Amino acid sequence: MDKFLTVRDVSNVLGVKKFSTVRVMIAEGHFPNAISLSSSYLIPRRDVVNVLSRRKVGFISGWK
Repeated sequence: MDKFLTVRDVSNVLGVKKFSTVRVMIAEGHFPNAISLSSSYLIPRRDVVNVLSRRKVGFISGWK
């Protein structure tokens, strides 16, 4: 079973200061398996790992 993170957890992992940034990322589809709760979200760790790996690849390819 996948471990789930809260919006607060994900914002800490990604290094963003505003929780709303993570909510915008959810709305844009960056976390396709996020589960909507009444006032927040649960985001699978694998979705966060995928976002981090895409960031890293994009950052490295940007230095060519």
